[in-house]
Amino acid sequence: MRTTAQASPAARKGWTLALASAGAFMTALDTLVVATALPVLRTSLGAGIGDLEWIVNGYNLSFACLLLTGAALGDRFGRKRMFAVGLLVFTAASALAALSPTAAVLIAARAMQGAGAAIVMPMTLTLISEAFPAEKRGTAIGLWGGVVGLAVAAGPVVGGAVISGINWHWIFWLNVPVGLALIPLAASRLTESFGPLPRLDIAGLVLAGAGFLGLTWGLVRASSIGWGNAEVAGTLAAGAVLAAAFLAWERRAPHPMLSLALFRRPGFAAANGVSFFMYASLFGALFLMTQFLQTGLGNSPLAAGLRILPWTAAPLVVAPAAGALADRYGNRPFMAAGLTLQAIGLGWVAAIAAPGMGYTQLTAALAVAGVGISLCFPTVANAVVGSVPPEEMGIASGTNSALREVGGVFGIAVLATVFAHRGVYASPQAFISHFTDAIWVGAAFSALGIAAALLSPRRSRAAQPVTSAQPAPLISVQRRQAITSHGKEPTMTIADRAVLVTGANRGIGQALVEEALRRGAKRVYAGTRQPLAHSDRRVTPLTLDVTSAAQIQAAVESVESLDMVINNAGLALYDDLSDRAALEQQLAVNLFGTYGVTRAFLPLLTGSRGAIVNNLSLNAFAPMPIIPAYSISKAAAFSLTQSLRALLAGRGVRVHAVLTGPTDTDMNRGFDIPKASAESVARAIFDGVQNGEEDIFPDPMSESLAESWRSGAVKALERQLAALVAAEPVKA
Repeated sequence: MRTTAQASPAARKGWTLALASAGAFMTALDTLVVATALPVLRTSLGAGIGDLEWIVNGYNLSFACLLLTGAALGDRFGRKRMFAVGLLVFTAASALAALSPTAAVLIAARAMQGAGAAIVMPMTLTLISEAFPAEKRGTAIGLWGGVVGLAVAAGPVVGGAVISGINWHWIFWLNVPVGLALIPLAASRLTESFGPLPRLDIAGLVLAGAGFLGLTWGLVRASSIGWGNAEVAGTLAAGAVLAAAFLAWERRAPHPMLSLALFRRPGFAAANGVSFFMYASLFGALFLMTQFLQTGLGNSPLAAGLRILPWTAAPLVVAPAAGALADRYGNRPFMAAGLTLQAIGLGWVAAIAAPGMGYTQLTAALAVAGVGISLCFPTVANAVVGSVPPEEMGIASGTNSALREVGGVFGIAVLATVFAHRGVYASPQAFISHFTDAIWVGAAFSALGIAAALLSPRRSRAAQPVTSAQPAPLISVQRRQAITSHGKEPTMTIADRAVLVTGANRGIGQALVEEALRRGAKRVYAGTRQPLAHSDRRVTPLTLDVTSAAQIQAAVESVESLDMVINNAGLALYDDLSDRAALEQQLAVNLFGTYGVTRAFLPLLTGSRGAIVNNLSLNAFAPMPIIPAYSISKAAAFSLTQSLRALLAGRGVRVHAVLTGPTDTDMNRGFDIPKASAESVARAIFDGVQNGEEDIFPDPMSESLAESWRSGAVKALERQLAALVAAEPVKA
């Protein structure tokens, strides 16, 4: 694999931030760059109001439907590779858009642009997160977010300047040299990384795309041929049926692209309701506002872009302060106040719009609306990620982004339908008359969003700031303090550390290797019974059977330095206590294997003030009848962990016990019980280590038992040991 191994870590981080930000800027800019071009496109291409809708919505709809799939493609085929592929698709589509002879070709090119952007945008954030260690990631993502915000604000201005200075074709030609420069730089300067291998939800993608297309098609065509037309009724009905089929499929799909379970959380559902109606109002009103400034008031495209800045650029100034205040007072008041201000601002515009009106009045109204969206942007994002566990933040954020784009598509379609009438472009008076009706509908969408905001919890976990620079703990601060107040250690980061993982060939072990790489580990030693091949040069395979003293010693001799040992290798056999051989096999791996690896590698750790992480199981304290011997071996391993913790306290080595509940691994595949993903468990384990938790509860079931396990554990263990002794003594 080609990497930037020759470059210094600082140079690699700089290139990653620069290239990812440039890709994000290019794709975000095109979301609104056509806004000020719509009047010119209408006359140049002979486009009707429906064509103008599709020129904007073709991009947004394609982007919304493919966004979650784009992220999954990066995890499966490589983030660097898919970033370059997305740039290639976007650049080719931009060239096609620039050469478009008709509105139909331009609409197709815009949809193709949206598909490329749906691959590029999620890759930009993932590449930055992979390149920067946790303690520096927040600053990098903050710079990335500032670039994206600048692109959105600059879109109408850039579009207006290009159209006024050259022609509309160049708002798309500008992307071509930039894209052609970024593609080879991405291939040579970025480092490849992979995520867990997701199964793509192709059926969900097809149903969602077809359903949203049918609904949007019906709304757009209604403005041209009337609501009573069979085509409109048929496409709306088909879209509704397909959308319902999509929801039904997602409930039973083995690997859904949309997690409907998230919407059972009031905070998540309310935040997405706010986002949907806010973007329906924002995009719908913006679609008509740029035309109003040109067709209704006679401004040039550049002047229209500049005059809209009080609305679109306000988030650059107001949003950071709103986000900081929301950390103190909660998200709900800011979401409600923001939508109230946007409703007031748009209603103000609708009330005063008239031919020849002065810009001062319009500026005040747009500024009020701008402050409103500025209050919503950071608080909606904070509410979304703060309403779900950390392992679900990625899918929650992706779901919110997709619904946001769908809201924009819906808003444009509805407001354009209200606006569209015969002769609407015949005169400024005719235009403004129907413009005001549509803007009132946009204000109504904001008002509906207020109701969604008021349904959100008064205070959610998002009121405690969640940043990438300090990964959020899986359990609440209060609960974690109650559990680990007896032994919380200073934070230990994974970046630039050397980590050993035993049992690294599958399940949690494989996920631990990938998560250590994602967090910037300088070296990951992957211990497996059989040699393990890995594309990342930071991974060193070790042939390591934890029951073999010879293999353990050979592994020690091949390790240059070490900061952390993760004892993950385990053995679970379905048996009863009458099978002594099965018990001894499991003790050999789960207890004595953990002891042997720890004892052999301990001298390397004491020199680095490192950590020992023993991946145990809740079965040690909540035993299942079909695996009693496994439970005994894990309970014994937990006792070993506690003893090591006491013995090594003065030697600078931290010892962590991971009490894992049911996980979606081979061992649990046959059980119809709630299971956490191996990837989420791996993330929670490293979060717990970084947060200094001695006892780590990495999944929802173990978290729920975190406060009560101590009281019930001893009795459960006593029952198992009594049964064992009654059967036959065990040779230690």
